[in-house]
Amino acid sequence: MKVVVVTGLSGAGKTNAMDWFEDRGFYCVDNMPPALIANFIELTKSSKKQIEKAAFVFRCAWWCLLF
Repeated sequence: MKVVVVTGLSGAGKTNAMDWFEDRGFYCVDNMPPALIANFIELTKSSKKQIEKAAFVFRCAWWCLLF
C-alpha cells in the first residue's frame, strides 16, 4: 500500500492537498490520530475492499514531534 501523510498548521493547505490526492484515487482520512495509522493499514489488509493508496491528513502541532 502506498501511504502519504500530510501535516501542517491551520491554513497550510491540508484540505487542498487532500482534495488533490482524492482526485488521484487515494483513500483519504482526515484527522485520524497518528497512533492509529498502523492499525488502519493492518485492518485494510483483511478488508474485502482493497485500498492500494491512502493519504492521512492531520493538523501538526507540538505533539507531532513525539512520533
